[in-house]
Amino acid sequence: MANKIDKHLLLNETQKQKLVYLIENEFMVEEYWGANQQSEAMKFLEQNNLLPQQISSGLTKWRTRNSRNDLKTMNKVLYQCTTGTFMSSRKDIKDTGKSQQQYKFTECLAFIEISTDKSFGFYIRAMGYLEHSEACKRATRIAPPVLNLHPLVKEMAFDLLKINASTNQILTDNQKFIEQKCNGKVIIGNNRLLLKALDITNIMKNFRKTYLNIDTRVQVENSSKQLFGNNEDSELKEACFHYQPKTTNSRLEIAISTKSQRELAWSFGHENILLLDGTFGICNRKILFFILMILDQQRQGIPIAYFIFSPPSQNKCTSSGYDHKILKKFFQKFVIALGKKNNILFSPKVLYL
Repeated sequence: MANKIDKHLLLNETQKQKLVYLIENEFMVEEYWGANQQSEAMKFLEQNNLLPQQISSGLTKWRTRNSRNDLKTMNKVLYQCTTGTFMSSRKDIKDTGKSQQQYKFTECLAFIEISTDKSFGFYIRAMGYLEHSEACKRATRIAPPVLNLHPLVKEMAFDLLKINASTNQILTDNQKFIEQKCNGKVIIGNNRLLLKALDITNIMKNFRKTYLNIDTRVQVENSSKQLFGNNEDSELKEACFHYQPKTTNSRLEIAISTKSQRELAWSFGHENILLLDGTFGICNRKILFFILMILDQQRQGIPIAYFIFSPPSQNKCTSSGYDHKILKKFFQKFVIALGKKNNILFSPKVLYL
């Protein structure tokens, strides 16, 4: 068993010292189950109020601290007793005056990490410390139970995110759903139906992680490397014809053009006019974004490539972070990506900046 305390557990220094002692002296619980031992696994989880339906009811003292579904063979979920949750250790609420504590803090040490098979979903392992303190057992609720968002509402929000709906659109659609389909009711059982803006943020994080394999908790450089580097085999990776990670000596450079966009480039851009449009302030980071476009038969602009890059590290002003050299580099990379047709290299008639 690992002798380190999981960094996602919210603990004070006294709790950390006690847990280190318990781990070093092997007081932890560690259970393993095979595919034919799932009844034993379910019984163990039920006895400790750890079945998914028990936790989702909001009536237990377990709260999710971390969830990992990016592993090759298994998914892992870390739970901690809420009476042992030292909320002040959370960076996102520290000094804000906000508290999510449902029970009085008792320094309870109980936590558990549950692993499930990624392919078949059966339980593999449970590891942690399950002895709740006497103070924890006596603790009564000091705040109303947290109502979980209804799975159907969450699914509807996911579907809207897939078609790039805005937060306002999703919230408006949710309100119409409640009025037209739920007779104005916003709570059903232990589930709430009314979405909040914070819900959209959390759903967006899960959406990015599930569908785009992007973890917003890690640095952007790590996510971009995973998406556009050499380790990913995906449609997005195929569309990325140039990628350079950001380092201390080089800027981030990403160039994207799908197969259909490259075909459009040959159809309407070869020996014809190309347009290049620059956009600034696309996010809260210093990122520059240029769109390479062609004009179709109706003289309407159609994007055929996207150039995304950061300014040089010494530049404080984003708009001064580009010149003809970086744009020329991107265009040359694009020409190479287009290849040849009938032994002819792609060449525009003129390029308007």
